[in-house]
Amino acid sequence: MTILLLSWLRQQPSIEIRYHLKAADAAKRVTVSKGLLAFGGSRAEPWPFTALPWSAGPMQMLLIIQLLFLLTLANGAPVIARKILGNRFAAPLDGGLVLPDGHPLFGASKTIRGIVAAVLATAAGAQLIGLGWQTGCLAGAAAMVGDLFSSFCKRRMDLPPSSRATGLDQIPESLFPLLACRLVLPVTVADIVACVVIFLVGEILLSRILYRLHVRERPY
Repeated sequence: MTILLLSWLRQQPSIEIRYHLKAADAAKRVTVSKGLLAFGGSRAEPWPFTALPWSAGPMQMLLIIQLLFLLTLANGAPVIARKILGNRFAAPLDGGLVLPDGHPLFGASKTIRGIVAAVLATAAGAQLIGLGWQTGCLAGAAAMVGDLFSSFCKRRMDLPPSSRATGLDQIPESLFPLLACRLVLPVTVADIVACVVIFLVGEILLSRILYRLHVRERPY
């Protein structure tokens, strides 16, 4: 899904995403145009997209908050959709496919509805906070890829759908979109580490709260 989204971005005549690092800095611009990525006016390698150079700079609190907001939307949208819609439109993404190990590819809990809800929610959220809906789609799709990766690993470990695996449940779902966002945002190593740690702890705590509010079916 992430690859398809990037392919679509390549076809667009011009997409600009502006991000203000500090009030004293000029707006640094990421321009995706005809398969080329330019940052701050310099041209990068042609397609496939080249991520911005790794930076060991300090954490950017505003960007971290924005990214955590998108991660929260991607994580929570499928849960809210299930709460509202019940079993409607809950077709499993893997179509019930069972691999030779006797376990499903992802499991019945991973639905097309959940992925669509996550991508739409992050697209709307990113547009709301000024990052652009394209960035939101990219983050949401990558978060769902991370979530599916976790589910795939858990099925291979003989863990049932919706079972708990601390770390495996949170790290891919947060790390994958953060790495994807490096294509369009100046995310530093410190930003990624901070977001993953905060998301891991926050998701565990928030899940317990949502369970008590009868939004989640399990406290994790």
